Amino acid sequence: MIRIFATAILFVLSLQLSAQSIYLRPVQKNSSIKGPFNAASISRPGDVLALSGTDKTIHIVDATTLNEKAVIQTGTMKASGIAFSRDGRNIIAGLPDGTIAIWETTRGTALRNFTHEASIRSVDVDQSGRVISGGVDRTVKVWDMATGTPMGQFPTQRSEITALAYSPDGKIAVAAGYGGSLTMFNAGTFTEFRTITQSRSYATLLTFSPDGKYFAAAHVDSTVSIWNGRNGEAIATLRSPGGSVTSIAFHPNSKYLISVGTAVSFWDIASQKVFYTMSEESFVPHFAVVAQQQDRLAVISRSGEIRTYTMFEKKPDQNGPSITLLSPRVPAAEPLKIFSSEVEFAGMISDESAIKEVTINGTAVPTQPATADERGSMNSSHSAVTFTSAQPLSAAGVNTFTISATDVEENTSTQTVSVTKLMKDASVELVNPTESIETDQISIDLQFKAWLDFTTYAVLLNNIEIVKKENFPKKPIGTLRTEKLSLSAGLNQIQLTVNGRNGERIRKTINITRRMLGAPTSIADENRPIRNTSGQPQRWAVVVGVSEYGNPAIKNLAYADRDAKAFAEFLKSSAGGGFEEERVKILLNKDATLQNIKTALFNFLRQTVDKDLVVIYFAGHGAPEPANPNNNYLLCYDTDPNALETSAFPMWDVNTALQRYIPSKRVVVFTDACHSGGISSDIATRGMSTTDDNMINQYLADLSKTKEGIIVFTASQAGEVSQELEKFGHGVFTYYLLEGMKGEADFNNDYTVTIGELMDYVEEKVKRQTSGNQHPTRNQGAYDKDLTISLIPN
Repeated sequence: MIRIFATAILFVLSLQLSAQSIYLRPVQKNSSIKGPFNAASISRPGDVLALSGTDKTIHIVDATTLNEKAVIQTGTMKASGIAFSRDGRNIIAGLPDGTIAIWETTRGTALRNFTHEASIRSVDVDQSGRVISGGVDRTVKVWDMATGTPMGQFPTQRSEITALAYSPDGKIAVAAGYGGSLTMFNAGTFTEFRTITQSRSYATLLTFSPDGKYFAAAHVDSTVSIWNGRNGEAIATLRSPGGSVTSIAFHPNSKYLISVGTAVSFWDIASQKVFYTMSEESFVPHFAVVAQQQDRLAVISRSGEIRTYTMFEKKPDQNGPSITLLSPRVPAAEPLKIFSSEVEFAGMISDESAIKEVTINGTAVPTQPATADERGSMNSSHSAVTFTSAQPLSAAGVNTFTISATDVEENTSTQTVSVTKLMKDASVELVNPTESIETDQISIDLQFKAWLDFTTYAVLLNNIEIVKKENFPKKPIGTLRTEKLSLSAGLNQIQLTVNGRNGERIRKTINITRRMLGAPTSIADENRPIRNTSGQPQRWAVVVGVSEYGNPAIKNLAYADRDAKAFAEFLKSSAGGGFEEERVKILLNKDATLQNIKTALFNFLRQTVDKDLVVIYFAGHGAPEPANPNNNYLLCYDTDPNALETSAFPMWDVNTALQRYIPSKRVVVFTDACHSGGISSDIATRGMSTTDDNMINQYLADLSKTKEGIIVFTASQAGEVSQELEKFGHGVFTYYLLEGMKGEADFNNDYTVTIGELMDYVEEKVKRQTSGNQHPTRNQGAYDKDLTISLIPN
């Protein structure tokens, strides 16, 4: 197929009669070369035209652009017959003085001359470079084009030669004479094997069909005869509808014949009918020549205007390729958004013509043939290619990409995609609810869109993980996802965490208050089981703080009860997870008896289930049994220092509670305590001696081995005391614990404090504040460092 230039007329002429059809696409036209012309020829490749002028010149013309390449002067006579060599590199002309002249077609350079010795009427050349010439001396001679050496002569004819033609394979030559005869020769033996004498008028033009099946002769009586190209049997006699025939040519498919009179006529050989006549009042054709290798038709007018066309047997493709974008999937109702440094484009291009090129923003991208699966039910005759290309997103905001696909017919389609590059904080979009609300509903649909490639997501309701999705079917980014959440009465804090494929972690937090309808329910009976009406995991806490002891032998602490109260109030706040009042057991001073502590750990927390979150906090004294220092106790309000074994809470009962009574698999233990070696010592610490090993905290740290998912964070190491400072009004450990949970430990500024962040913050701050004398200790077992411990309002 040929390139359609910008100057071409972009329309198609449809020529049809029953099953016959041909389509002509205008390619170029030119009026700058002045005629008239007496002969015309086109090279078989279709790249060069030769026009013999009455001004004794031959014009060599680029058949694509119609720009003149060279003008050959033929001397004092106009050329009576011209022909191209089969490769189009040479032009051969026969002159009235008997000269056969050969030029190269690029610049019109003369190569050689030789003579027929009589005026020449017609010349032709076969694929091997043999030139045939005939003229007024009734002879038909054969020459070697390369040297001009005579190669042979056919039998002399009864009249002057008017036209000559070689068969496509060069085995047969046909000569027309003035007497109206047509003579067929064996070109290899130089013998005559058939003479056809039916015609009443002589032929001025001869041509073979490209397949050699036919040859045609144009006669002076305005008829065109068609003959069997092998044996000379008559096929048809056609009468030109446009009067005298000045040019004939076969279509490359050998099914159609094109003749020129006052119009250009297209004949169907099988039906012997004209199925289209191309006529225009302002354009009177004189010659029509056909390039066999490009389906190109050139029509030359009497005045010298040239028009070229591409011929199609089916309707030509005038539509741009179809672009199917598979990635990214562009939402129908909103712009495409993404959190990434690049966006991957993938798609398929299909067209009835072959695909020439695919570009994105003007840069070509590689393509490969589509597989059968990718093509699906597509028309099997259509071309289809796929492409994949990663394109950088240069800046935050809108980035525009234009995908362009061009087929070999130079039809182009484009598709423009606008991609908004998001900052990290905007890469997860909460669709519903969009802001903190109050509701009477017992459940709500959490809806969100993640504008990044992500692998997992989780939803925490009041610090309890209730949704964790992974290994889900991959959907386009920005797909709306919905999770139904059951709400507890009062404040509900929802945290959504989306984990990107490249390690991104994006959190979104929102608060929803479920209004309580009717009178509040009495909770006077502490032994009454607490019902879980939401069906979701719950948060439970036991908070113990003892500053005042009933036995004067135990030195009171300044801030242990204050620490515990502040810690409990934070848990009940929205930032701390909104622990419900009925699920937080607070035991301060006189309430922190041995029995109450046992009841809280063994009975109250027995109501939990495996998915619930349990927080245990203790601030106060600890002590070893004097007779057996390996037995350690937490000192209760009613503890008798002389009878620890019956009045203090034994550390092994913490282990018993975790193993036997607390079903929850997620337990966090905070202790701001250490044991005392001298109970009555007057120091501002939660331990009486820095020389005795602090076995309370050591024992608590070992609890992490008790149960999967337990996290233990203690105020100090063995051999250290847990200090209180008046300027804080708290124990040092608890002060920084609360500060960290309120937001100081949010190192990555995602409005979420994880247990890992909290422990890192508290350890560093306590060590600095105590000049390295107190080292908070965490368990060394496996635990979820990303467990959310608090949320920062934003």
